[in-house]
Parts: sequence; structure tokens; C-alpha cells
Amino acid sequence: MKDNKTCTLLLAALIILALTACGPFRAHSPVQETTGAESGFIEESPEEDPNGVYDLLEDRTRNEDLIAIGFVAGGMDSGYILDMSESIRSFLNQANGYELTVLDAHMDAKSQQESAGSLIESGVDYLIILPMPGTDWNGVLKKARDADIPVIFVGDVPDGVDEALYLSAVTGDAEAESRMALEWLYGYFDEDGPARLVGVTVDESVLDHGERLDHFLETARSEKGWEYETLDLKKGDTASTKAAIEACLAADSQEHLVIVCADSGAAEQTVLALEETDFTDTGANSRPLVITFESTKTIREWVEDGQIAMAVDSRTDYGSALDTLIRGDISGDTPEKAIRLTPGQVYDPIRSASRKDLLSGKSDAIIAKARMFD
Repeated sequence: MKDNKTCTLLLAALIILALTACGPFRAHSPVQETTGAESGFIEESPEEDPNGVYDLLEDRTRNEDLIAIGFVAGGMDSGYILDMSESIRSFLNQANGYELTVLDAHMDAKSQQESAGSLIESGVDYLIILPMPGTDWNGVLKKARDADIPVIFVGDVPDGVDEALYLSAVTGDAEAESRMALEWLYGYFDEDGPARLVGVTVDESVLDHGERLDHFLETARSEKGWEYETLDLKKGDTASTKAAIEACLAADSQEHLVIVCADSGAAEQTVLALEETDFTDTGANSRPLVITFESTKTIREWVEDGQIAMAVDSRTDYGSALDTLIRGDISGDTPEKAIRLTPGQVYDPIRSASRKDLLSGKSDAIIAKARMFD
């Protein structure tokens, strides 16, 4: 009886060894998207990290059967970036054959580069960087190259980066997103209707969304003759934001003011400032029309309430593209240098509202059932 029990245990052990010996692609194919909870990555967040999306490098336990991914973000301070990070975790997780470590630099450029260096030293298989703008990454990239670790950028590639030093970049399509927003605005105003544009950024967002805003403003000027100015506001400073908007309204102009926000952070700060500002019901000093890129949950709620007229639904599903890119590289495929995610759609539940009601700020007249459309 004892011998039979011993044989049974040995047989079970051999079965387990056979199952675990399979590589990650065989064991976890086909690839499927999982929720954050299913991935086992999201844990209870400490008080200093309330978003619950952070990890510690020392918590990493290397499993040679998994593809080790290091993801270093500049700052998890917007709904858009949180959605992007969740998409990455939903694909690059243990169920799909990955071991993912996420380090957040909390808006500190030096800390972000140090985090990237730590991930390189820890021996990750791939390094993903969501870069802060205005930072020289060539030193980090050379260190990764020397360690034979491919680097993938998400978001805009920093200026001055040597293309030979990174594998690929997964980015949004700035020109397509700006064109989508332009077509909406052109359709909103009369064909030759006047508009005066103000482009708003806040501390040059982590993803450096200035490219799509610049394209929007320059194209509107060249195609319609609409003039514009830009405001780079300090994050959290509602008072200066309010003063800047009031100064724009005080300008002697018969054209209605349109505030174009580079991202959800700029839009949120703009709306908060507008809530503290008094407007006339009609004319050039009426409530500005606010449009924005990135339709986060908060932005969508404000669109439904009429505080924001429209939001371009920027794509955040980076996880699938990264998974395909990494698996293709491992299989020997030559990746594209720039993989552009086409924009999603325009979020606009107020098409049935009249222009007069919208410009007068009569929110009760413009609240409509929200809908998404291409």
C-alpha cells in the first residue's frame, strides 16, 4: 500500500513537471485580455499611492518561464494614463506569459531615468518607457543596448532620441485625432462662422500631447483663418487659470472663444476655473466652448452635463499592440519603428442642442442622452 502511494505521488510530480516545463507561449496561448484583478498585479494601494497602480522592484520574483517586462511611467496622474496602464497590465500579465513590473516616477524626470536604470540592472527582457518630455534618454538607451534589452516607447518619442537605440514606439495618431476634432468644430460653427481659439496645456503633460494640439491650431488657422493663442498653465492653480481665461474674454473681439485642451488634465483644470467665472448670456463674453482630447470618465460626465462640448476619445488600448509587438520580435519579425493607434471616436451627446443654448451656458437645455459615434 505504501509503495502504491509512493508511485502515485511520483506520477503526480512528473505530470506537474511536464506541465510547467512548457514555455510561456505554449502554456499561455492563445493570448487573451484579462482584468487587473485576474492578472494578480493590482494590490491594495498604500496611502502614498492612492491609484493602486504601483509596484516595487524589490517585490519582483524572477520566473525564467515568463517574459520579464519593465514599465517605467513618468507619472500616473491622469485618467488617460491610468487607463493606458490598465490596458498594458491586462495583456502583459502572468496568464499570458509575462512578468510585469511597473515603476512610477511621480513626475520626477531624474527618478524616471533612475527607475529605468534599475529595471535594466534587474535583467528585464523588455523595457517599456512612458517618457516625460524634455529629457535626454540616449544615456539610458545605450545602457539598455549594452545589456541587450530592447526598449519600446509608449506615447511620443522624446526629441533627440537616436532611432537605432530603441526597438519601436506605440503612439497615438496626433494628426488623425486633431483632424477628428477639427471636423467636429467646423461642423459646429456656420461654414464661415468666426472663432477665436485658445490652446491650453498644463505643465506640458507627461505624454507631451502638444503635437496634436499644435496641429489642430495651425490647421484651423490655415484652413479657416482662425487665430489662436496658447496658455501653458500650472497644475492645480485654478486662480491663475481663471485669470488667464478672463483675460482672453476681455479681449476686444466679436468672435466666440473656443478653448481647446491638450488632454484631460488641462480640460479638468479649465472646467474648474470656468465654474468660478461669471459670464454674460450672449455675445463674445459668453461662456467659452470647451473641447478636449481624451475622454476619461470624468470628462465624459462633464460632456453629459454640458460643461465640455466634445472630447476626442483617444485610444488607450496599448496592451494589445505591445503584446503583438513583443511576440513578433521574439519570433524574429522586424517591427515597425512607429506603430500608430488610430483615434477612437468623438464623444458628443449634445448634437441635438442648439448653438445658442450651448453658447449661453444653459446646461439644462443641452443635457441629452450620451452616445458614442464614429
